[in-house]
Amino acid sequence: MPNRTDKTLFMLGLFSYLCGQVWIVSTGSMTKEQSVIDWIHWLMFIGAALMIPFAARLPRAGLSMVAGPLQVIGCILIIGMCMIDFVLWSFPDPDLRKQVVGGLINTPAVWQPFIAFAGPVFTVAFGLVGLTFWRVSKIGTALAVLGAIVVGAWGIGSNPYGYTIALAGFAVCFWTERKAESSPE
Repeated sequence: MPNRTDKTLFMLGLFSYLCGQVWIVSTGSMTKEQSVIDWIHWLMFIGAALMIPFAARLPRAGLSMVAGPLQVIGCILIIGMCMIDFVLWSFPDPDLRKQVVGGLINTPAVWQPFIAFAGPVFTVAFGLVGLTFWRVSKIGTALAVLGAIVVGAWGIGSNPYGYTIALAGFAVCFWTERKAESSPE
C-alpha cells in the first residue's frame, strides 16, 4: 500500500508533469537554440519518475492489480517519450530534425510505444488509479477520473486543465484518506 512518502512523491510528480504540460502548451516544443536546457521535458521526465513508487505500491487486488502496473508502464513510456524529445531538442536545424522524426516514425518499435501510446496509456492509468479511491472519496475520485477524461478527449491543449483537475482529485482523495485514518472511530 502506498505510504505518505509515496503519495507526496506522486503529488510532486503530478505537479511537475503539469508544469511541463502548461509550458509546452504555452510555448510549444523548443530546441537548444531557444532554451539552453529542455526544461519542459525535464519537468515531465521527473514528474513521471516521481509517480512510479506510488503506482508500484498499489495493492495487488481488485482494480489496483491493473491500475498500478499500467501506471508504471505509462510512466516508463512517458520517460521514453521525454528521451526522444531530448534528442529532437538537440537538433536546432529543422531539416535534420524532420529527417530524425521521419526515421523514428519509420521505426514502429520506437515510435509506437513512446510517442503514439505513451499519452493514452498514461492517461487511462490515471483514470483507473483514481477509481481505486472510490471508497475513500467520491468527489476526489470523480475529479481524478474527470481529469483523465479531459486529457484523453480533447488533446494536448486540454492537458493543463485535465491534469489540474486530476491533481485536485488526488489531493482530495489523499486528504480524505489521511483524515479518516487519523480520526478516532
